[in-house]
Amino acid sequence: MNRSDIITRSMELITSIYSDSIKSNLDSFSDDCIWIGPYSKQILFSKKKVVDLLDSRNRDYKFDILDMDSIPVAISQNCIEIILIYHLNISYPDGTSSVILQRAQLVWVKKHLRDQNGADRSDFVVRSCHLSNEMNFENHGTTPAAEVSDADKNDERPRMTPSSGKRIYLKGPKSSTIYLSENDVIRLKSNGSHTTVFTVKGEFTSSESINDIVGKYPDIFVRCHISHAVNLNYIAEVKRFRVTLKDGTQVNIPEKRYTVIRDDIQAKMRSLK
Repeated sequence: MNRSDIITRSMELITSIYSDSIKSNLDSFSDDCIWIGPYSKQILFSKKKVVDLLDSRNRDYKFDILDMDSIPVAISQNCIEIILIYHLNISYPDGTSSVILQRAQLVWVKKHLRDQNGADRSDFVVRSCHLSNEMNFENHGTTPAAEVSDADKNDERPRMTPSSGKRIYLKGPKSSTIYLSENDVIRLKSNGSHTTVFTVKGEFTSSESINDIVGKYPDIFVRCHISHAVNLNYIAEVKRFRVTLKDGTQVNIPEKRYTVIRDDIQAKMRSLK
């Protein structure tokens, strides 16, 4: 298993914790894992205690991860350490919400395991998971994975609406991996072997080629030019030799390929309905 696989598993693990689907990822934890949560007395020393903690959390609070970035810190043959940084939207029972910046540090170690058939195998599992929050010096609030304090509920930081849609992973700068909703990305522009990704919050450069990104997510992006691809959800209009997006951006379509590209766009857009 390579670094990219571990980053993806890390993102899926943290996402499952907050989406209430952790049971599908329990095998990622070592039986003797260490859990350090963002709330007092959340220092646990076994997978069973982590499971008990997550099972006991208050379901009246809903959590949504708005975005996620990854930083591989230490990599060796038997140990990989990953830091994830993400904004967490917390929805309260009274209909209000707030957003915090949270960090997760996961240490994956290679262990020899035995599968259900009794066969020996080796795999990476989480030896420690440490969740921490950005400190708010004005309100002194913290937000735990299992509980939410009154200080956080009264936090006056800007509110955000969780992004909807399928989650996608793109390789970012400096070996990072960017975790986004499909509706965060408006369009792509080729930049040699890299790609400029235009999102609702700005732009960044992905170390992946535009071919690789469109190839991974053909149900989200359509290639309308050798250097451009657009998110199907943001197409406002297709007219002769150009695509107009909902933000007003216009992307030219090569004249010789206009009919083929137009028909491809129309077919994919029909499948979205």
